Amino acid sequence: SFDDGSKGLLPNDRTHVFKAFGNYALTDKLRLGFNGIVSSGRPLSCIGYVPSSVYDFAGSSAYSTASTYYCLNDKGVSELHQRGTFGRTPWTATLDMQLAYVSEDLTSVGKLTFQADVFNVFNSARPTELNETRDYSRGTTNAASGNQLSMNYLQPTSFQAPRSVRLSARYSF
Repeated sequence: SFDDGSKGLLPNDRTHVFKAFGNYALTDKLRLGFNGIVSSGRPLSCIGYVPSSVYDFAGSSAYSTASTYYCLNDKGVSELHQRGTFGRTPWTATLDMQLAYVSEDLTSVGKLTFQADVFNVFNSARPTELNETRDYSRGTTNAASGNQLSMNYLQPTSFQAPRSVRLSARYSF
């Protein structure tokens, strides 16, 4: 019963990903670059505990964690759902920029480059992962009454990386 409902969209299935990048020499010494990515959301699943009514349960202690596609519905009844059928996370967009200064030849051997990279220029903070465990606990999955749903279900667990800056110097010869 661990693989019941597993024939569905994989967790990192992104229907659309659009990428654009470029680099432009403003002058002989100054370079400007960018990298942009817009991607659709990941599929969401409903994860819960194997109910005792499943044919191979037989009181097994192997089913002590929320690790299957059986989960409680709104009426508190455990149902089997296919992986990836509970919607998608929101679309995400990230723009990274780069500015580089290339010095004159210090010698006839090499050049010195100073560079600044700004990642996530607009500081986007969209969620990239949501909590997919719907059942509150093993006890509530098999309880005759008082079934509970997790209050953390579909709450964000991971976000886009915040804006950051990297400064670097490079000597090439």
